[in-house]
Amino acid sequence: MRVYVDNQEIAIERPTLAAAVGAACLAAQSRSRVVVEAMLDGEAMATDLLDHPTEDERPDAEVRFVTAEPRSLVAVTLADAAEVLASARAEQQAAARAVQAGEVEAGLRHLASALAVWDQVRTVVDQGAALLGLDLATLKAGPTADGSSVSDAAAGLAVQLAEVKRSIEAKDWSGLADVLEYELDGQAGVWGEVLTGMARVIRPG
Repeated sequence: MRVYVDNQEIAIERPTLAAAVGAACLAAQSRSRVVVEAMLDGEAMATDLLDHPTEDERPDAEVRFVTAEPRSLVAVTLADAAEVLASARAEQQAAARAVQAGEVEAGLRHLASALAVWDQVRTVVDQGAALLGLDLATLKAGPTADGSSVSDAAAGLAVQLAEVKRSIEAKDWSGLADVLEYELDGQAGVWGEVLTGMARVIRPG
């Protein structure tokens, strides 16, 4: 098995994916980097296989790993998430209009798309903070005139998402339309600034 990390060949103890992944991670850590991509015989390695590599010997295989500086990686991911929030905002407005027109099922479909984006944002923030060891309770990013932290912004978002859930459960369609059109739309604006602010704060240099 031939194993490369950023186009540099490295030695491994046994020709197994487990040994290759372990050696690649150690090589990345030695340079304060993280593995972000793996190719097995020219094809992208499945995430599950990368997370749980096998001990089967594959002497003829070629594995290539790509690494990245973690702060740069997280900064780019956060900036990308901020751009994706624009789609959530559009879906929320479409949901509000549909509900106001009595087209509840269509509105809920738009809402589901928006909530999927919000879930993506949560994952990006949580994973980025974990990777870099950030304390979101003290990290200030985005609209900070009142000294609020990322955790404070998350708490504000949670309040509005809870209101969305309450409105749906109570079949309060007027209330749902209002929270989507105003409060959750405002949250999209706030979080666009939070995400770009976090990216700016943590980006190296």
